[in-house]
Amino acid sequence: PLVAAMQSLMRSPVQGSVAGCEVAGITAPAEGVLSGDWWDAIPLTDERLALVVGDTSGHGTGAVLTALRTRDLLRVALIEGRSPGAAFAFALHAMAFDENFVTTFVAVVDSTAHTITYANAGHHPPVVVTINKDTYVCSGTGPLVSSLGGSWEEQTVPFEPGSLLIAYTDGLVENRAPDGGDLNVDDVSRIVRGFERPVRLDST
Repeated sequence: PLVAAMQSLMRSPVQGSVAGCEVAGITAPAEGVLSGDWWDAIPLTDERLALVVGDTSGHGTGAVLTALRTRDLLRVALIEGRSPGAAFAFALHAMAFDENFVTTFVAVVDSTAHTITYANAGHHPPVVVTINKDTYVCSGTGPLVSSLGGSWEEQTVPFEPGSLLIAYTDGLVENRAPDGGDLNVDDVSRIVRGFERPVRLDST
């Protein structure tokens, strides 16, 4: 019961049609394992949506507590109007005395400007694929979120109607290649380009 209760806290309460996007996601930890993976979708305005995907080092209660603190601080920062990079700086408060570290991706989708502005703190690169199959890889823009501190640049990429953003943690790519190895970002991009529409903003 405790494991199930803590896992339920890691799930985003927001799915469906939000700020002009279709949001869907899944969290699927191994049975009985407390994992520090999480995702969050945060409506900011009628036209703007924040998406967060993160992965805390380690497993167990400590990893989950670090993930929850980081998630909540990022949520507060984004709702208060901070940009993705500034939200990471705000979340450093969660790491002051924490031995864990967090990889995380924060993006703000603007359905009026048709853009995504993001910062990536050492996380697996999410992929944007447009309706015309143009591909943008959202690579790292700064260090992991940890007690060592840091700063994060931001990047903006097009996100026209019909585009798809997929963000994920290591469980999607580790040991998933046909040879038993890991999928790389080129593999993920190729898979995403093959998805059928209608498009969803998807986090796994």
